[in-house]
Amino acid sequence: MLVQAIDGNFYGTTAAGGTHICKIRGQQKIGCGTVFRITPKGELTTLYNFCSQGGSDCTDGTEPLAGLVEGSDGSFYGTTSGGGANADGTVFKITAQGKLTTLHSFDGADGAIPYAGLKQASDGNFYGTTRFGGANSRGVIFKVTAAGKLSTLYSFCSQTNCTDGYFPQAALVQATNGRFYGTTSAGGNADSGTVFSLSVDLGPKLEFKPQ
Repeated sequence: MLVQAIDGNFYGTTAAGGTHICKIRGQQKIGCGTVFRITPKGELTTLYNFCSQGGSDCTDGTEPLAGLVEGSDGSFYGTTSGGGANADGTVFKITAQGKLTTLHSFDGADGAIPYAGLKQASDGNFYGTTRFGGANSRGVIFKVTAAGKLSTLYSFCSQTNCTDGYFPQAALVQATNGRFYGTTSAGGNADSGTVFSLSVDLGPKLEFKPQ
C-alpha cells in the first residue's frame, strides 16, 4: 500500500528484497525488505534497506508487511513483522531523506509480529495491532507516541472462548465518534473472526468534507 505524502510523491515498503539477505529458500536469496519513494512519473528511490545495522539480529527490523503513514511532523511511521531487539518486530520512523529510527522493539509480552500498519489518531499518537503476543499470545492493540513510548491497550482472547477474537491482521480505523474499529482473523462466536470497537476516551473528532 502506498501513501501520497505532502510533497506529492508516493512512499511504501516491500516485505522482501533490498541489499541485505534474511532468508535463503532453495537457490533464492530473499532480502529483508525496503522503504522506497516513487514519483508520479515512476522514478523510484530506495530510501532504506532493512537489516542495515549489521549482525544477525537485525535490530532495525525486517520484513515490513504494511504500508506507511505520514505523521503530522512530516516523518513516516510503520511496523516490521520481524527483527528488532527481541526478533518480535518493531515500530519505526523514517524521514523523507531515509533516516530511520527504531522507536520500539516488541518483546512478546507487549505484542509480537505486527502485520498491520499504524493509524495516527486525533490525539497525535499512533495506534496499531500485533498478530501475536500480549497476555494471551493472541495479539494486542497498542498505542505508541512519536517518541516511542508504547502502551498495550488490550490483549485479545481475554474473554471466555475468545469471543472477543484473536490474531488481528489489519490496521485500525478511527471513526468520527473517537472510537477505533478493526477486525480479527479468528475467534468470536463461530471462530471465524470478529469486528470490534475500542474506546480510549478520545471523544468525537471533526471531519470536513468539501462540497
